[in-house]
Formats: sequence, structure tokens, C-alpha cells
Amino acid sequence: MHTDDVANTAQKPLPKNHRLWYLLAFILALISIISQQSLVLLAALFTLIFGLVPVFWYRHALRHLVIHAALSRQEVLFGDDITLSLTIENRKLLPLPWLRVDMALSPPLVILTESERQRKTLSQLSETWLLLPFQRVTRRYHLRCYARGSYMLGPAMVRSSDPFGWLECEVSLPVHLPLVVYPLLIPVETLALVSLHPFGEHSTNLPLVEDPLQVIGTREYHWGDDPRRIHWKATARLDSLQSKVYPYSSLHRLLILLDAWNYTAWRGTDPEVQELSIAIAASLAVWAIEEDTQVGLLTNSPARSHPAASSPSFPPVARFDETRTDVAENLVVPFARGPAHAQRILATLAELLPYQSSSLAQAILMHQSLFVPGTTILVVSAVTSLEEETIASLLDFQQRGIPSYLFVTGEGKLPASASETLPIQHIGGKDMWYELITTTINASTHLDHVSKTAVN
Repeated sequence: MHTDDVANTAQKPLPKNHRLWYLLAFILALISIISQQSLVLLAALFTLIFGLVPVFWYRHALRHLVIHAALSRQEVLFGDDITLSLTIENRKLLPLPWLRVDMALSPPLVILTESERQRKTLSQLSETWLLLPFQRVTRRYHLRCYARGSYMLGPAMVRSSDPFGWLECEVSLPVHLPLVVYPLLIPVETLALVSLHPFGEHSTNLPLVEDPLQVIGTREYHWGDDPRRIHWKATARLDSLQSKVYPYSSLHRLLILLDAWNYTAWRGTDPEVQELSIAIAASLAVWAIEEDTQVGLLTNSPARSHPAASSPSFPPVARFDETRTDVAENLVVPFARGPAHAQRILATLAELLPYQSSSLAQAILMHQSLFVPGTTILVVSAVTSLEEETIASLLDFQQRGIPSYLFVTGEGKLPASASETLPIQHIGGKDMWYELITTTINASTHLDHVSKTAVN
């Protein structure tokens, strides 16, 4: 990014109080002429120089600067390291005795700085530079991310001043570096799951099921076909009812339903339980994909790519500005498998805003096409989020031969209808989230110590 391509404050009028130097120089010169004193004339000359030098730096300090910023990775796992490289080149004869670069972090990010080995919540990265004529300097900042979310680094505010520090000019550069921190991945073995049958407890004589999310052709309409199967464009073209033809899938299908909202009137929200629920959903999805399973995701929480405000704290939780409207509601990730699909699910969960856009029961009603025979349903929810309507939908799926399981987090009492009829896995609550975060930080610190010892 070249500073000559953007407007800066050096193009604005000088502060009015700076004109006093010129007035003082004029008065001293006038006195020297009247008094015939050369020392007074010399003082007038120095006063004029003191007035002109800051103006010269003010007008030219931020010209012919080239700034380049880059991240080593734009998508990282929870607790991974990233490197921010910032290069500044001064392409002019004028040196810069003081140059400050502030790069905003939106929302603020919980990181572990490599130099100070401590956790910090940063809203911007700031650094002071000294650049000689035609000098190019590159600095690298090593950060370890400890907060799930979608972040944006930038814009960059560049400030400079004259050698006296009297006049300061600045320019805002449209440098934007997106960063996505995936949710914490928990080894499935540590969740203490008991006798879970993710693909159903009974075998079936129909190993092949139709995949309604794909269409490979059309055929004539048969009596009893689901109205949603009608292909209206083909019907209009052929002037007779046509039904869609779906491919058959022999792969296991796992649908994860996530309700990250856990608000109660007497307790408010529990961000740690919300983050734990999201981490469990991400861990189950990655585990199932590694087992060569088709995985889909449905959540009633909205998301956006780059939220504008946050105030995370340790233990890291994502708290976003709920006044924004540029969000997507009832996010759906269609069934697929493979490493690219796992990355897509993790990116979607990273961008979730943990507040409710609609109830999970409403999201289920809006996306009935996902719930077909041959699918196993895993519901991840805080105890305080479970509603009778959601339980009723899961019981209906059970009767239709679609196995459904509950993974609950937090503390509270489950509805009686759920505890009597549905397989339930109680994972844990706030204490478990603290333990997972502490384990992740200690493991990362230990690996750093081992790697440095091996190098030495």
C-alpha cells in the first residue's frame, strides 16, 4: 500500500498557532533592522528555521512510503500461532525520526505474546519506527490466538512528526487482513461418551437412501410423490407434472443441531457454556468427517464474517455487538465430507454470534428436508436452552426411524420428556471449559519449551 494513493492530514491547513513563529521571526527581523543588531537578525533567522522545519516534515513525512502487511495464515485453530509481518519502506531522502503505526484489531483478540509470555486482550497493535532515507524495515509479531471468532486486522493508522515533535501528521491506510480462529477442538475420548451409536442401533434392509440435497434429473410424477419433490420448471417446460430424481447415498449421514443460546431471566447468559457447546459441536463434526461420514450442520445462532465489536476476556469467550444487522440467520451447512468440508464447518462455527435468532424448534421446522431416513441427529445444547418443542421434534424423528441424541452442557434440570425417552450425554459446564482452556495453554507452553530446548 502506497501512502501517496490516499489522502493524509498533511493536506490540511496548518494549525493557526504555528503561524506565531513567522510573526515572531518578522518582529525580530524588524527589530534587528531598526537596532542594527546582527545577533537579533540571527535570532530571527533561527526562529524562521524553527518554524519552517516542522512544516517541511509535516508536508513530506508521509509521502513516498510503502507499507505491506501480511499474515502467515488467515485461518488457524484455537491456540495456534500466527505471524504478522509488517514492512515499511521510506522511498525518499527525508529521514523519519519518529513514525508510529497502529493497526486496529476488530473485535479485540485474546492473544499470548511470545516476547512477554502472558495473555493480553489487544484492540490494536502499535509500534514506533525510525527510518533513514531509502531504508526498508520488516518486523514480525508472533501471536497465539486464544479466542474463537472472525477478526479483521486494519485499517492501519500511520503517524509521523518532525524532529522537534511539534507537528504531527497522520494517514489512514485501507489495510484489511481477515483472520478466522476456529473453535477449540476437544478429543472425543476426553468427553467420556457412553455407549453412543451415532449411526443407529438397528440395521436396515435399505442400505441406500435418496439424497434430497442433490438433483440428477426428472421423471413423470407418480401418485403419492411428496409435493416438495415436484420440479416446477420442468413441469412448465413439458406441460406435465415432473418429479425430481435424487441420487442414492450409501454413506452415513450425521446432522449436528447446535443451539448456542442459553439465556435465562434469572441467570442471564453463560458465555463459557456457550463456547463449550460450540467447541463440542466442532469436535463431533471433525471426528465424524475423519470417520468418512457425511456431516451437516444446522444452528439457530446468527453469524457474520467480520464482527465490529467485542470484549473478550480470559477464559476466552466471544462476545459480539448485537446491534449489527448484517448477519445470516439459521445457518445451514449441507451434507458433505472430506477435509475441505471440515474446514467449512469450523469456519462457520468460528463466525457464530452466540445469541438467538430463532428457537431451535423453529429452525427444525424450516429445514425439514435435512431430516430424512438414514440420518443420525446429534443435538448440542445448553440445558437451559432445551424447549419442549425441540424435544417433541426429536421424539417424532425417533418414531420415523431417525436416531436422535442429546449432548447437553451447563447446569440445570432437563425436561422430563427428554430424560425418559432420549439418549443423553451430559458433557460438563463452566468448570470443564476452564479446564480445557488451561490444558490447551499448558500444552502450548510445554511444546514451546521443548522446541527451544531442542534448538539450543
